[in-house]
Amino acid sequence: MNPLGLCDLNRQIRPVGQAYKQLISDWQQVLPAQSVCLQVPIIMPSESDQPWAQQKKADAKQARQHVINSVSKTNQSDT
Repeated sequence: MNPLGLCDLNRQIRPVGQAYKQLISDWQQVLPAQSVCLQVPIIMPSESDQPWAQQKKADAKQARQHVINSVSKTNQSDT
């Protein structure tokens, strides 16, 4: 067993395990399950005014804001 692992020998989650859990939660919109790459809206400049492209941009902005808010809350609880 690794004494620096996410859980102790009694399977109690350690602080690093909590931080890892929060990290996964914060990034779940950007790193979907079963994916090997970031979920980035790839939009050609000529398509940027299309409704679907606008929706992709809005979704990405919302996901980014969710991560920022989660990190901010985590930082506030650490102080």
